[in-house]
Amino acid sequence: TTLARVLQQPVALRGAGRTDAGVHALGQLAAFDATTRLNAAAVRRALNGLLPATVRVVAARDLATSLDPRKAAWRKTYVYQLQDARRPGAKPPAPPAVEAAMPQGEY
Repeated sequence: TTLARVLQQPVALRGAGRTDAGVHALGQLAAFDATTRLNAAAVRRALNGLLPATVRVVAARDLATSLDPRKAAWRKTYVYQLQDARRPGAKPPAPPAVEAAMPQGEY
């Protein structure tokens, strides 16, 4: 993996979740344990130098204890974008309010 390449050691990466094929995730949290002389900022810079432009590490920090990203995630937000196949390239309409799409008392 790119992280193992940067750290020059095998690394078990723990993620907050996963996405389905063709789905994009923003703000994904990940953690790993490693012994390295590199600080978090240096790891972030090295990763961003090797990762494709569509994948960025926007923040990194050293932690004193191990972190479980699945338990640390406090919210997930889903946004669905639909396109009318009869009108390729047409801008989709603004999504309705979540409350309007759900039966009363279920949100």
